[in-house]
Amino acid sequence: MGRLTLLLGGQKSGKSSLAARRATGSGRPVVVVAPAEVRDPEFAARVDRHRADRPAGWHTYETFDLRQAVADAPAGAFILVDALDTWLAERLERAGIGLGDELPDPDRRRQAEAAVLAELRGFAAAVAGRDGEAVVIAGLPGFGVHASGPGARAYVDIHGLAVQALSAAADEVLLVVGGRGLPIPAEPGSAAATAPANHQRLAELLAAVAPVDEGAAAAARQRHRQLAKPPGSLGHLEEVGCQLAAIAGRCPPPVPVAPALVVAAADHGVHARGVSDWPQAVTRAMVSTVAAGEASVSAIARATGARVLVLDVGTAGDGPVPAGVRDARVRRATGDLSREPAMTAAECRTAIEAGAAAARELLAAGADLLATGDLGIGNTTATACLIAAYTGAAPASVTGRGANLDDARVPQKVRLIEQALARPRDPDDPLATLASLGGLEHAALVGVILAGAAARVPVVLDGVIAGAAALAAVVICPASAGYLIAGHTSAEPGARIVLDRLGRRALLDLGMRLGEGTGAVLAVPLVQAAARVLAETATIEAVLSRTEAAVGGS
Repeated sequence: MGRLTLLLGGQKSGKSSLAARRATGSGRPVVVVAPAEVRDPEFAARVDRHRADRPAGWHTYETFDLRQAVADAPAGAFILVDALDTWLAERLERAGIGLGDELPDPDRRRQAEAAVLAELRGFAAAVAGRDGEAVVIAGLPGFGVHASGPGARAYVDIHGLAVQALSAAADEVLLVVGGRGLPIPAEPGSAAATAPANHQRLAELLAAVAPVDEGAAAAARQRHRQLAKPPGSLGHLEEVGCQLAAIAGRCPPPVPVAPALVVAAADHGVHARGVSDWPQAVTRAMVSTVAAGEASVSAIARATGARVLVLDVGTAGDGPVPAGVRDARVRRATGDLSREPAMTAAECRTAIEAGAAAARELLAAGADLLATGDLGIGNTTATACLIAAYTGAAPASVTGRGANLDDARVPQKVRLIEQALARPRDPDDPLATLASLGGLEHAALVGVILAGAAARVPVVLDGVIAGAAALAAVVICPASAGYLIAGHTSAEPGARIVLDRLGRRALLDLGMRLGEGTGAVLAVPLVQAAARVLAETATIEAVLSRTEAAVGGS
């Protein structure tokens, strides 16, 4: 995964010199991205001096398209962006906001601000998705000459927001004074602060997942042949019992008596492209409804004795999460995946860790079976992206209407998915694919799956959203596949493709497509029954002995 460093400093603070020393010491090919347009002799002379100072082997891109520069750079190259200030000034000029403007149009300013932040987040995600390091040089916003005019103040304001966006995504931020870089620590609890720790935790989690015990599964098959029933007469239920034995490493397996459901909730930037009939606010409303115990999944969970934990990893809005909801928000909704990566690699790892932490808490409290659920308006679009990316299926074959009232929006969803899949990404990095195309709730469910597998407990999947998360988990950690039990077959078209790729047959096929974890929790009694059959059914030998005793006694 790539590394992003932000160098902040005033005029002539030595930012460029420090960046150059880092580039030289990296031992990698160096690409300088110079986003500047020469408009006067003094600036032309300055540009010439910078060119002359660069070593002969360095390659310079004079472009304002930062993401494309990252995509075009050689594999493993050290990328140096010098500087953010000139890039931003040009971006605002092109948006119709000049530094000398007396009164910039408010709507135009808001649009320019949103475009700038989206482009910078996309650049940061592109850096995270490749091998190598990128350094961005930026002035200190708000310092220097007083911005007396409205146009200049707009520049300073947006400059500050731009630096905040890059700082949130950066692995390292340095304040440069006199050519020396002073580390600026990240805010405790932020994605940037937790990224290194989460990277280590993810590595440890992956290492803790062991393959299931095929010897125990074989013993369970042999036991089924000895039970008082025709061999194979319980169909797929027998296969589930054998899988439970493999998960537990013994036959008969323990009967799960304390099921727990994690409902991961998040919003999606692609919602703004018109993929859903429902407003984005419905996500937060349903989060509150599940937490209050008034949703469909709440009723089913009570019927099956499952505990429910609602985990908010990225709903939109700035207010506090509803009562009873675990607040683990990584960001307020993903980016628009049709135009930019949905999240950075650091944000993706943070969401995975949030899901794993929730699962570990439930396991520590006695849970012996985990079920997966989701909430998020627009998440079937991200789901179809992941399924297409991980399986190679055509977007049209995995895209359904989701929660929409009819199929009218499906063609638009397919077009957006095709656009998302066409964006550059590393196809050999499953985590980069998840960050680029998935949702924060997908990432959190990956964490739930991995934590369950590490603890050797069964993980029951809900429908197509959880299935897409399972695909990601299995590509990231193949050994986790043995712990997955498919609760039901969703009515969404991608669901059967997911099950085929996972090699799983669902326990239920009721035409359901609600999400929330309803299908997973509804399947829990069948999982429990599969274990009980192995543990509590008499053997044919015992039945024959009783028959002989009864006949002899008569």
